[in-house]
Amino acid sequence: GLLATPADLFHLDPEALVGLERWGQKTVQNLMEELEQRRHVPFARFLVGLAMPDVGSATARLLARHYDSLASLAAASREELEHLDGIGPEVGARIVEWFAGTESRALLDRLFAGGVEIEHRELATGGVFRGQTVVFTGTLAGMTRAEAKQVVEDQGGRVASSVSSKTDYLVQGGKPGSKAKKAREVGVEVLLEEDFEKKIGAQ
Repeated sequence: GLLATPADLFHLDPEALVGLERWGQKTVQNLMEELEQRRHVPFARFLVGLAMPDVGSATARLLARHYDSLASLAAASREELEHLDGIGPEVGARIVEWFAGTESRALLDRLFAGGVEIEHRELATGGVFRGQTVVFTGTLAGMTRAEAKQVVEDQGGRVASSVSSKTDYLVQGGKPGSKAKKAREVGVEVLLEEDFEKKIGAQ
């Protein structure tokens, strides 16, 4: 067949298609124009198209927010991935295994050889949390967890799901869990909600 992998779409020869049954010049032209548009694809949509195990649209959007390129994602360790809020150890392991596979690398090479270009959103380069990792615990009174997470990302930081020695801040709301104890044990700075609001300039 003409297509062994999705990447083969971007290597189709229009002259070869014209000779196929039900494929006229106009049909082929429309296909070529559509493929040309699809060569420029947002990072999250590109990740979904790779069909990595357990990486659906929500996980793909999360990865696209945290990594500024495919290369940086491919170089991520399982430990780094599993600390991202919403990933976990099993999904992190599968992502690492996927990028290590020979077939996966061949697929990526063929996609890029076919002219596929990934469109990356600009990550925040400034902000009070620039380059830092933040973890939340407990219930926040002034905003939802999702809103707080977005604030951190807008301020150049990353939100992780668990505390480690690489965590810069633990933001503590009401009724905190075991993360607060872990933060004290490893020497992570703890911000109460009012401290967090002052840091981001909330009124």
